[in-house]
Amino acid sequence: MGERFRNMADLQGAWEVIAEAFSELAETLESIFSGVVETIEHIDREEDYRQNWYVPKSITLNHQVLDRKPMLANIRNSI
Repeated sequence: MGERFRNMADLQGAWEVIAEAFSELAETLESIFSGVVETIEHIDREEDYRQNWYVPKSITLNHQVLDRKPMLANIRNSI
């Protein structure tokens, strides 16, 4: 009967080690998942921020004229 109690004590010690390992695993997974969620939120905010910095290459439209000189009569013009 003493042999059986020794095996039970060994079994109980093994279960305690397993329970401790699972609790450490849970804490580690929780920290990893919180880091992943934080990173995803940061990426989402960064994408929204980047969209505000769009600068078009051509700032003139097709119908705009940038070089408008006054239309004055030239003396040497053959009108």
